[in-house]
Amino acid sequence: MSVRYAFTLVELVIAIVVAAVISVPAGWIIANQFEGVLFARDAAVAQNLARAEQERLSALNNFFAADLALTCPAGSPVTTTIPSYLGTNYTLTRRRECQSGDCCNSATSSQGIKRITVQVTRNGAAAILTTLITYWTKHVTFGS
Repeated sequence: MSVRYAFTLVELVIAIVVAAVISVPAGWIIANQFEGVLFARDAAVAQNLARAEQERLSALNNFFAADLALTCPAGSPVTTTIPSYLGTNYTLTRRRECQSGDCCNSATSSQGIKRITVQVTRNGAAAILTTLITYWTKHVTFGS
């Protein structure tokens, strides 16, 4: 006569509970990892788009270029929002403001500093993925 060994119901239930206790946290970790990968991709793309815009503005090499213009004579801040920037699923916001001096007067005796802020978000989202700030100067004399 041969003896058969089998699992009891209690052993099976314990094995299922142990498997569930192990697999639920593992599934949560994998889901968070996937979410982190997607955010990292968004942040990298946003950073590259902001850098591209900063490089484009730098290539203008003109303190009074249209993309860098302020509302004169007050020199009030100007914000431009570009949805689907460069055909992507990201919105770029560019804010220009006069940090000091007279940013509207083109005379060489007039000094000015503009602050240019570039922010990138996903289209339709409120969370800012990246912010870059740069300063533009005109006719600034350093030293005495």
